[in-house]
Amino acid sequence: MILSEKQKEFMRNCYHRYNIKVGARRCGKTYLDNLWTIPKRILERKGKDGLCCIFGVSKGTIERNVLQPLRQIYGSELVGSISSNNTARLFGEEVWCLGCEKVNQVSKIQGTSIKYAYGDEVAKWNEEVFVMIQASLDKEYSCFDGALNPENQSHWLKKDFLDRVEEDKLDVYVQHYTIFDNPFLPKEFVDNLCKEYKGTVFYDRLILGWHTSPFK
Repeated sequence: MILSEKQKEFMRNCYHRYNIKVGARRCGKTYLDNLWTIPKRILERKGKDGLCCIFGVSKGTIERNVLQPLRQIYGSELVGSISSNNTARLFGEEVWCLGCEKVNQVSKIQGTSIKYAYGDEVAKWNEEVFVMIQASLDKEYSCFDGALNPENQSHWLKKDFLDRVEEDKLDVYVQHYTIFDNPFLPKEFVDNLCKEYKGTVFYDRLILGWHTSPFK
């Protein structure tokens, strides 16, 4: 598979309790998760105790951002659809697929053990959901992978979690992307977007991926 240097860097370093990518749109951060990260984590934990979960803003965004791309790569036999009980069959494992904009949507798994959690658009979640997931990663092999676009400096993920990584020595790997980290985008598209966003807050946020990022 042909990957960017940034994606290869993630593959070398993503062996922590939390592995989080933040950055511009179209930078390649979620493509790698669909191609490699999610299948790898699920298969590594297949048959082990605990739940596999995919969390997103809603079940609709999980289907659009995660399951559809997975299905395009691996086919419908390996990547199923979300059923009425909020689960989908992925790579032979039952995976819970839950929206995170409201805490009551995730309360059904409260108190359970999670062996793997993938988080889509993490910065758009309710904070209590993230706290609940943290408490459920109770196996020695439990881990969380997540991706997000930058938000504001007072965002709960920045203040209550990411700002503490270095000081409190949390087991978190953070990787930052700009649109220039994706060498597979058409040059004309990137050039036009840079011109269109130049001089606005959107240039820092959507091109550089750090306008109000937790990592600036």
